[in-house]
Amino acid sequence: MKIKQATMCDFEKIMSFYNVMCKVLGEKDFLPDGDKGGFPSQDMVRDGAVG
Repeated sequence: MKIKQATMCDFEKIMSFYNVMCKVLGEKDFLPDGDKGGFPSQDMVRDGAVG
């Protein structure tokens, strides 16, 4: 596995992955509050990206 710092070019891929992850985890019994979508906000993700 290779880990790299995200850039703004990765933003759409990151948000797409995050949305799918929240949907799948929201359907699992071990997640007591259900869907965790909404955190971090898109602005927070953008602020964390480089370039």
